[in-house]
Amino acid sequence: MLIKDKLVQYIMELHIYLKGKDEPTIFKGERIDTLDIELQGKKYKQIRYFRKGISKSQYISVDLIKKMKAIENEGDIK
Repeated sequence: MLIKDKLVQYIMELHIYLKGKDEPTIFKGERIDTLDIELQGKKYKQIRYFRKGISKSQYISVDLIKKMKAIENEGDIK
């Protein structure tokens, strides 16, 4: 998005609250995808996040997830 001759980049954050932890696990990137998958009869969420042209992926068992919260911000990714 172009605002006043300045390129503004939207940054997404995904906060995942896990059982047994008070603080969320935070994923940041230009884009974040979540996919439901099943491996060997066990259900997982695949969290795929893209940062500066590179993607990373992490699998989390759905049994461990209490809550997921998506946040969208403007600014730079650090």
